[in-house]
Amino acid sequence: MISNVKTYPGISDHDIVLCDINISPSVKRKPPRQIFQYQKSDVDSLKESLSSEVHSFLSNQPESCSVEENWQSFKSLVHTHMDKFIPYKMSKGKQAHPWISPFIVLQMRKRDKLYQRAKRASPTTKVKLINAYKKQRNKVTELIRESHENYKTEVIGPSLESHPKKFWNYIRSLRRESLGIPPQVVNNKFYSTDKGIAEALNQQFTSVFTEENVDQLPDKGISPFEDIPDLHIDLAGVVKQLSQLNTTKHLARNNIIIDEQHGFRQMMSCETQLIQATQDWPEVLNRGGQTDVLLLDFSKAFDKVPHLRLAAKLNYYGIRVKMLSWIQDFLVGRDQCVVVNGTHSKWSPVTSGVPQGSVLGPTLFLLYINDIVNDISCTLRLLADDSILYKEITCADDYNLLQEDLN
Repeated sequence: MISNVKTYPGISDHDIVLCDINISPSVKRKPPRQIFQYQKSDVDSLKESLSSEVHSFLSNQPESCSVEENWQSFKSLVHTHMDKFIPYKMSKGKQAHPWISPFIVLQMRKRDKLYQRAKRASPTTKVKLINAYKKQRNKVTELIRESHENYKTEVIGPSLESHPKKFWNYIRSLRRESLGIPPQVVNNKFYSTDKGIAEALNQQFTSVFTEENVDQLPDKGISPFEDIPDLHIDLAGVVKQLSQLNTTKHLARNNIIIDEQHGFRQMMSCETQLIQATQDWPEVLNRGGQTDVLLLDFSKAFDKVPHLRLAAKLNYYGIRVKMLSWIQDFLVGRDQCVVVNGTHSKWSPVTSGVPQGSVLGPTLFLLYINDIVNDISCTLRLLADDSILYKEITCADDYNLLQEDLN
């Protein structure tokens, strides 16, 4: 978008910067991707073929291979059969406008067919087909214009108050350019290609991981909590066994999660956190007092959870032996990469953190910070990693206590 940047001495202590700006930058289309049409799949043939392959897979003694080798083999097997028995199409990367109705799509296809026929027509019929194409083209243009105007009047206009997200999505769709991810600067080095940007972002993401000192693991003492029941895996059904991987029942039954925590818990939310906080503050104000409030947020909270310290705390809370091993296998040995416009960065090990977007990740994070209220004299209200720390101030010592808790 910006090129030919040059600087010249100015008449003051500021230099003159001259550059060329492309006010109509090219639109970057996303690379096409494979979209499976599951509703058109040959289910019976897929089941039959997979069944025979599974027997072959089991006869090759998978127990002699590592979990990773078995997973890669199984994944390759499934993908091969999906390509064979499930039809797919490649995405075109075009932006779909909500005002383009199915009827307009049909008219657009008719227009395109007339254009192709006119290109291939003989000189005797070419003029007639060109005129038919122009007539259909003008018709489509008018249909789109009318539909667009009706969409703005009937949908977008009223949505500003009732559905503001829809309104602003429409406004953003009017932008002519699509610059994608901007160039990155890491350690004074400029990256502008897709490969360079992907590598720069991957460096940034991995830089937040925690490096643990294994010689200084916390000792929480003797645990008062019972063991969570072990998993017993058999052929009765994977779904039934995975249902036992519900740490929430164990946490609730033993009242493990602190009451100050309102995040990722049933019947609790940011509203319940604020209700408790805003109930305390007016009581002090009604007495003519003062409450000092600090709003805190953990930096890269989920990504910085150290695995060994988390395991020590899980063991303390009763998640031990097989269940603990399952969770450690879930966390350890992961790799990540960054994809920019279909270009991959190199793979980097994930040395800390719990997976965001997973079912288990939030619960593991809550357990890791569950002892945050220990040795704190002020009031703390938590919503996952967002916290409110406050105290009624009646003397200078109260300031010092709040500062000590903050430290």
